[in-house]
Amino acid sequence: MTVVRVEVTLHVTDRQGRVVPGLKKEDFQLFIDDRTVPIESLDWEGTVSASMPHAGAAAVRADQPEVPAEDSGRLIAMVFQGHIEGLKDEGLMRMKRQALSFVDTLGPKDQVAVLVAGARMRLLLDFTTDRPAIRKAIDNAPRTGPTPRSQGEGVRIAANLSEEDEVAATNTEKQLAALGRALRPLPGSKAILFFGWAVGKWNALGSPGDYSFGRYESSADLDAAQKALAAAQAPVFAMDVSGGSHQLEAGLKQLAFETGGFYIPTHNFPGWAMQAVQEAIKGHYVLVFAKPPGAPGPHKIRIEKLRGAAPIQMLYRQEYDDSLSTAAASAPAPKS
Repeated sequence: MTVVRVEVTLHVTDRQGRVVPGLKKEDFQLFIDDRTVPIESLDWEGTVSASMPHAGAAAVRADQPEVPAEDSGRLIAMVFQGHIEGLKDEGLMRMKRQALSFVDTLGPKDQVAVLVAGARMRLLLDFTTDRPAIRKAIDNAPRTGPTPRSQGEGVRIAANLSEEDEVAATNTEKQLAALGRALRPLPGSKAILFFGWAVGKWNALGSPGDYSFGRYESSADLDAAQKALAAAQAPVFAMDVSGGSHQLEAGLKQLAFETGGFYIPTHNFPGWAMQAVQEAIKGHYVLVFAKPPGAPGPHKIRIEKLRGAAPIQMLYRQEYDDSLSTAAASAPAPKS
């Protein structure tokens, strides 16, 4: 199927990390491969509330009314990275407590899935609104040994992710790619909350002529994961459970940036980190544009804000690939 329109999930936050509703397509300029492309529509999906990640922060758009949540709710996949020890294990337990608190903030139609990434992927819980089941799955993550799948009641990751797929994905990057492929056909607002410590690899030898102690390296598996998650419109919010700064955080930053999420360390202020993610995924814009003419393949996306002096942060996938000829690659026609 030919891609006619392209949809981009755009998260917009202010300096305090709060979502910014009320913007229009005229507020932005879109570039594809550094060429200006008209924006056909820009629609807000989500909700805005008085809760803020920073105490005492002033309201950004006091003139904007509360926007009701979409009836469909959000699809939130929590991924816990296994095979950790020491300070990482301590950090993971700390963030599991934050994840449990996050469950209390979910809307009535928000659905959560829980997965473990490690020696193999495990789908502990498919998408569900069942709060006790979600809490139980978080408590059980990450666990070793065989784990029976618990099935959700609505849209399902398992429809596109078999147990054979889980076993075949032998590292975290391949597992994230498999998750992206499974999420792509599913409709609705998606986000991945990644509680982990590393993607990519560390080369202790360094580059030729570089006498420092090694360097971070990306990989083909990580590139494939980023492409699959970006195509699924599933931004990764990477919450680093390590006990401090480390060499492999560069991979987490890359993964989050390329898919339209962000990276945040959690060792000093775990509650603030969870709140920052909670705020960012409250709502987002759906930006739609007609695919410009050109050869099929990956195309770079750049969005700039045109109007208004207030600084904002924009999060969005960095490319789209119109050589991927599935129905999910095409966005719906703009709303009238």
